[in-house]
Amino acid sequence: MKRLMLIIIMAGALLWALVTVDLNDWRMVTAYINWPSVMFIILIQCATFLLMGRQWVKLLKYDRHVPLNKAVRILLISAFTEGITPSAKFGSEAAKGYLLRKEFGLSMTRVISVISVQKVISLAALIPFLILAAALITNETGGFIYLLGTMTAAVLVLCYVMKKKGTEKLRKAVFVWTKKDYAEQVLMSALIWFLFPLKAYLLSLSLNLDISFIMITAVVFLPYAAALLPLTPGGLGTFEAVMVGVLAGMAIAPEAAIAFTLLFRLITFWLGVAAGGLATLTLTAKKPVLSS
Repeated sequence: MKRLMLIIIMAGALLWALVTVDLNDWRMVTAYINWPSVMFIILIQCATFLLMGRQWVKLLKYDRHVPLNKAVRILLISAFTEGITPSAKFGSEAAKGYLLRKEFGLSMTRVISVISVQKVISLAALIPFLILAAALITNETGGFIYLLGTMTAAVLVLCYVMKKKGTEKLRKAVFVWTKKDYAEQVLMSALIWFLFPLKAYLLSLSLNLDISFIMITAVVFLPYAAALLPLTPGGLGTFEAVMVGVLAGMAIAPEAAIAFTLLFRLITFWLGVAAGGLATLTLTAKKPVLSS
């Protein structure tokens, strides 16, 4: 019931924003869109998919030779799954696990370890951006430093406990990568996350919005954090409502805030979901050979 109420409230807020915007204002905003810039942002999004695929190629290098196109295909299908399941991204992780076993015959232990390591690394790289976004909105710089230190310590403790207390099979699965491998993964994850505010900043320039690059971090990552809540498929509605709210708090006109939000979401989310839907059609009924 609480989830339904939240969904209704978010949908109502978006509907209200759309209804109250004058059509002439919409035309003025869309007339000033720099479409070549939008196409360039789409190219950056495609490069993001390739970088994410490269990350998985590196993660699986000790198990199988994974062609980049297959890695990207798995990611796109996972994005499609995320777009239709309200599961805080666990739907997409389940799809990844199934496809890794189907395509490469990995054991369940190995699949779980690879997905878990990638998720932990990705979240570890995301956390500083989330905390910075919160600090920019609340002006709590001290809290930012404290939380960043706490999260870093928690990750280090988790790694130590896993190495000392984990089962032999789990330790072998998780610690097969070298320190260099982990450092490379963290850098790639940080770059992937950095590309999100970069795309948002370029989009704001194409719409002639007066937002600094540092403040665009809050515009991007606060809605992303809200969308992690398993309320709707892919955070649909949650992301948009929070982003429009953050932009409104920065004195951005409602029509410009909505145009920015819809375009950004279209490029960074729905483009991947649509490509994933097409990639899903390529799934075959070929029976995999699974290892134990």
